Amino acid sequence: MGGGTDQGINRWKVGASFALTYTLQSGVNLGIFFDYFWGETLRHDTESTEGRYFDLGIGSGYDFAISDSWVLRLRGDLGFAGLFTRKCAVETEATPTVETCEETAESDPMLGAGASILYLGKWSFFAEVRELFAFPEDGRLVYATALLIGFWPPPYQPD
Repeated sequence: MGGGTDQGINRWKVGASFALTYTLQSGVNLGIFFDYFWGETLRHDTESTEGRYFDLGIGSGYDFAISDSWVLRLRGDLGFAGLFTRKCAVETEATPTVETCEETAESDPMLGAGASILYLGKWSFFAEVRELFAFPEDGRLVYATALLIGFWPPPYQPD
């Protein structure tokens, strides 16, 4: 799997993340997650490349209570990561001009580690840093760093 700028993935681009977690009374945290990052289109002369990255997996960790409202969560992840790329070239000497495109999709096993700080109050929020490592068949190590922020409203309480 690639992921460098030659494949249209800019690691600072915006993405979306979905996670569903549950913390046991013992502090052990279990969950599933999905991340999707929009890449960018790189253009050079008569060629262009665009890419998109995703990962899907399960995670487990431990919640350390810092105070009644603050929690530090350390976690590990296991899953797979995928990369979609589209490379196009324009043949300028042909009449009319011809554009040919090649699309590829690949996925590889992925491991990750992360740390979160959570504030639990009327409105709760978190900030998380996650490092993800994919292991393609060609033996290279591909990694991505994700910075996630989010919030959730208080639970619904009927009148």
